Amino acid sequence: MLDIAFSASAQASFFNLPARKEGIIPGCANLRLPRFMGERLAREAIMFDKTFYVDSPEARTLVNEVHPHERLDEAVEACVANAVGSGMVSAGGNRKAIRIQTEPLDTFRRYMATYACEQAFCHLSEQLVHNLERYWNAREREL
Repeated sequence: MLDIAFSASAQASFFNLPARKEGIIPGCANLRLPRFMGERLAREAIMFDKTFYVDSPEARTLVNEVHPHERLDEAVEACVANAVGSGMVSAGGNRKAIRIQTEPLDTFRRYMATYACEQAFCHLSEQLVHNLERYWNAREREL
């Protein structure tokens, strides 16, 4: 999961993977991020808590568009309209075809089996509670 922070200035927004600090595995990031941004940047994000500011060249491997906060609803509506403009059936079919080409089902199954075992190990570690207490500051968070 990407942790995304927005700011008053769209260009000052950033994203990162907080799972490393928490002591867990960041979902399918290990499987998919290297394909999108290269192995070196994926490793930095996963293993070394790299933060990507949306206006950086590195972030452009994952960020399609950057919009100011006041235009987000409009931008999301336009993106959805464009994605399904030819109908949901072709959008769904194309997404499945691309996924099979880039990530065969057996690869995904093997990854998820490893992920489940390793994530269980992470969740049973004493370090997880320590990390969550250290980084989450639940009492200071606002919803």
